[in-house]
Order: sequence, then structure tokens, then C-alpha cells
Amino acid sequence: MTVEVAASREEVRAEAWWIYPAIPMLAAALAFAWFLNGQLDRIYGMTSEAWDLAYYQQVVWAITHGGSAGIHLEPILFPIAAAEKFWPSPIVLALFSSAGLAASGPAASPERRRGPATQKPT
Repeated sequence: MTVEVAASREEVRAEAWWIYPAIPMLAAALAFAWFLNGQLDRIYGMTSEAWDLAYYQQVVWAITHGGSAGIHLEPILFPIAAAEKFWPSPIVLALFSSAGLAASGPAASPERRRGPATQKPT
């Protein structure tokens, strides 16, 4: 391999540094759309799991109206309750659950686990 070919490869790597971190993010966006579509189909088709949806909808409603937070305190429900205050709908729960599930993909991606300590110096 000549010096010119090696230099051109390094230039391409320097210009396309964003591609590998973008792949998990694109996959997460697609997963979010897919999960949300499935949940909305179940909500609008009246085939969703009624017990879970009804329980958490009532807990979030109670938090927004100053009531108790259910059997035990779950701090993750407070941001959801803030969103529910502006848009009172069970779809808010579907949005947050789809976003949480889709966000687990990039968090577990090999590119993120590799970290800066194992990257080659340029």
C-alpha cells in the first residue's frame, strides 16, 4: 500500500466520522416509529392491555391533579404527568413507552460501548 492510498483513506475516515454513530440513532428512530405504530393500532383498535393502560393512566391523572402516586412512588411518572397536563390522553403513555424502548438500542450499541479509550489516535 502506498502512502497516497493510506492518506486518502484517512481523509475519507475523517470526513465520514458521523456515519457509525448515526446508524444506532437511525435504528432507534425507526424502532420508535414501529413501536408507536403498533401501540396506536392497539389503542385505537381497542385491543390494548386494559389493566396496565388503565392503571397507569389513572396514576398519571392523579399526579397531575395533586393526588397520590399509586401504590408506591415512581419518579419516572412525574415528567409523564407534566406532559399529560398539556395533552390528557393515553397516547402520552404510548409515546413515552415507545421512546424508552427505542432508546435502549443506541445505549447498547457496540459503537457506544467501545468508547474513546480504545479508538486509534489519528
